[in-house]
Amino acid sequence: MKKVLPLSYIELSEKNLVHNIIQFRNLAKVGTKFSVAIKGNAYGHGLKEVVRILNSHIDYFQVDSVEELEALRKISKKQTFVLGYVQKEDLAKAAKFGCILSIFSIEQLVHISAIAEIRKKVQEIHLPIDAYLGREGFLLEELPNILIEIKKSKFKNCLEYMRTLQTSKIPRIFHMQKNKLKNTQKL
Repeated sequence: MKKVLPLSYIELSEKNLVHNIIQFRNLAKVGTKFSVAIKGNAYGHGLKEVVRILNSHIDYFQVDSVEELEALRKISKKQTFVLGYVQKEDLAKAAKFGCILSIFSIEQLVHISAIAEIRKKVQEIHLPIDAYLGREGFLLEELPNILIEIKKSKFKNCLEYMRTLQTSKIPRIFHMQKNKLKNTQKL
């Protein structure tokens, strides 16, 4: 019987992938931390395969959900950002797996704080900032209330993780990016 191949597939060179990470590290300031998004089955490249290749070359992984975190924990204990929204009923599970949880509301922050106190463990959190690009995250004017809540708990460690500043030749987007840089500096 003739072997039937899928309509499309991806071949990934382990050597080239590692080479690319090393090149990025060489270009970056010493001490810069590197994170790789492996959500969506590593963008179709295979979560297990990409994690196995990059685990010793990067500082963090990024996933979108508790389910992806659970799959990752079967093969790596590397520090991991959960960048997607985690439902209230899944927060304890995510904390148990060990991760840096993104927060999207004060209510979610209160629930995370309560879970951390019950566990008597510091829960690292990621505070996404919306730099007026209409994506997700807190606006600058919302930060004072969020920071008051963060300070209330001894069981949270806040990591701020800004989105990449990208430049564009399109004037409107370039103007938005300049505002994003100003807001990042203000923050």
